[in-house]
Amino acid sequence: MLIRIIAVLALQLGITTTIQAEWLRHEFSAMTAPVELVFWWEGSGSYEQLLNSIEGEFKSIEGRMSRHIETSELSQVNSRAANEAVNVSADLFSVLLKAQHVAAISKGAFDITFASVGQYYDFRSAKQPSADQIASLKGISYRDITLLPDKREVVFSRSGLVIDLGGIAKGYAVDRAVSILRSAGIKHGRVSAGGDMKLIGDKRGKPWILGVKHPRVPSEHATVLPLSDVAVSTSGDYERFFIDADGRRVHHILSPASGRPVYGVQSVTVLGPEAIMTDALSTTIFVLG
Repeated sequence: MLIRIIAVLALQLGITTTIQAEWLRHEFSAMTAPVELVFWWEGSGSYEQLLNSIEGEFKSIEGRMSRHIETSELSQVNSRAANEAVNVSADLFSVLLKAQHVAAISKGAFDITFASVGQYYDFRSAKQPSADQIASLKGISYRDITLLPDKREVVFSRSGLVIDLGGIAKGYAVDRAVSILRSAGIKHGRVSAGGDMKLIGDKRGKPWILGVKHPRVPSEHATVLPLSDVAVSTSGDYERFFIDADGRRVHHILSPASGRPVYGVQSVTVLGPEAIMTDALSTTIFVLG
């Protein structure tokens, strides 16, 4: 839905005129998350092409980086990399490099191979892996991934490895969308995808006001932050979960060491210059506790 506001601006010398200037809002779904764009438009011509470009960028990234799409590059990596080196696109390779960097600096608290266990969780059906399934995957880690920069190739050192970019790819997509908006001359706006957001400038002289959801009371905020020109990511145990027979919350943020959900933390919010990093680090800090 597009919300259009025609602004009447008072110019110097008391001369008043009306120009076309609008807050635009556009929503769509991509990467299993609601995506929202809000920005101040003062450009000439049509903005529909700009909106289509951003939506297309999200869908394109999803089409390459989702392990749930059989034809994606990531699915090809998961199915072939244990047997041969797999060449990938520049943007997928850059995301894999960033993921491996975060894995290294966190000593494995962030690990895209968590999907080797995570694939056995089904939060809609309230299913989780058995102790035997987890034990059979013991020892799988990000160290089993080799990235070859010269040829942009990915190799797995063992079979049974499955990688998932759910903890970093949305942040990358948000950064890409912001880059497109900035290239179009946008100076005030925000892009959000699920728990990841990036702000462009301020809200025309005022800070953007971001409410961080309370992890146990959906109608309330844990805190409210006045922000500008920053990326923000939140990871919480309330996003995807079910309650098991023992009354325990089984959620989607898994410990790479145990293959089980992390307990002791309910929500983590990280601020920084890039959404790709705040996305990855909010998960990392949640796991570190």
